Amino acid sequence: MNTDRKLITKKDAVVILILIIIALAALLLIRLNSGNAVTATVTVNGEVVKVINLTEAENETITLDNGIEILVENGKIGFLNSGCPDKICIKSGMLSHSGEAAACLPYRTVISLEGADGQVDTLTY
Repeated sequence: MNTDRKLITKKDAVVILILIIIALAALLLIRLNSGNAVTATVTVNGEVVKVINLTEAENETITLDNGIEILVENGKIGFLNSGCPDKICIKSGMLSHSGEAAACLPYRTVISLEGADGQVDTLTY
């Protein structure tokens, strides 16, 4: 039996080094792409009524025709005031990340966020 066997050979070290380089490159690409603009789309009854670029938007309150007030503040957006009885839309808080959404079902109003390229990113909580 051969007892001079090494734990890691030169070939193993090369493979590990290549995997580390690939992982670092992927991490760098993810960080570079995370700075993309986030766009908020407000729909009422399935029709788009407002599109807002959150990275460029100024702080403002938007009042829709159905009476719902939406707050845009510091790159975030959310329901500020609604006439619905349970106020779940307001309790959903401020949205800021691509892929997030909030809805006021009685007024059929939805706020959804998308990335700059138009594709929705996936979030896991």
